[in-house]
Amino acid sequence: MTKAQAELHRRARIRWHYEKPPGVIEWAEKNIQLDSRLTARPGLYSTTWTPYVRGVLEALADPGVHTVTLCWGSQTGKTLTLAVWLAYRIANDPAPALLVMPNADLARSYSETRLAPLFQKCKPVKALFPADMDDFKILEMQFATMTLSLVGSNSPANLSSRPICVAVLDELDSFAPPSEKDAAAYSLALERTKSFPQRKHVLTSTPTLNTGDIWINYQAGSQETFHVPCHACGEYQAMEFGQIK
Repeated sequence: MTKAQAELHRRARIRWHYEKPPGVIEWAEKNIQLDSRLTARPGLYSTTWTPYVRGVLEALADPGVHTVTLCWGSQTGKTLTLAVWLAYRIANDPAPALLVMPNADLARSYSETRLAPLFQKCKPVKALFPADMDDFKILEMQFATMTLSLVGSNSPANLSSRPICVAVLDELDSFAPPSEKDAAAYSLALERTKSFPQRKHVLTSTPTLNTGDIWINYQAGSQETFHVPCHACGEYQAMEFGQIK
């Protein structure tokens, strides 16, 4: 048997062996190992310090949720949450995926410093690395079950060149503006998913203006907020600047 035939057999065994996937939080807290390059709290991943990501992870893993919009402040765990969910998706619910960032340099940096180290330390994901590691590239990660591509928003050709099931648009409000001959980057990316009934759109960004794409998309959704108990009365409520004294 040739090396290529052996790889085909391995991929076929993985695809035909189906088990109901575990819950995303249970799986992540068992399989995701973080090092100091990813977090100030290295070790086994836990949502204890960021309980607000639990609902987000569950929505991301829910096949009944078509679009997830994260309008979050900076340094609140958004980037790590995306990486954790992508690892879960690769290991448990594979489908061709595209991650779009403002430019190719940011995409390359995120892949090298955040995604690749996290995937390397996650045993279920590492088991799906290709037999020939030449197929595992910084901007095109080929796994046994799916391919994850990373592109910059300023490359219309890359955005419109492939069908995808999962479109992740990170820092949407910093995307390159549309040119005279090309549509907006996020429109091009989302258009690639239309042939997949179970498609997933994930839009994230630190908010800018109320006319920004992330705020418009957030307003179009269910507008979920994380609630915390009041120290005085115990009632759960969303934290807002006007309530801080």
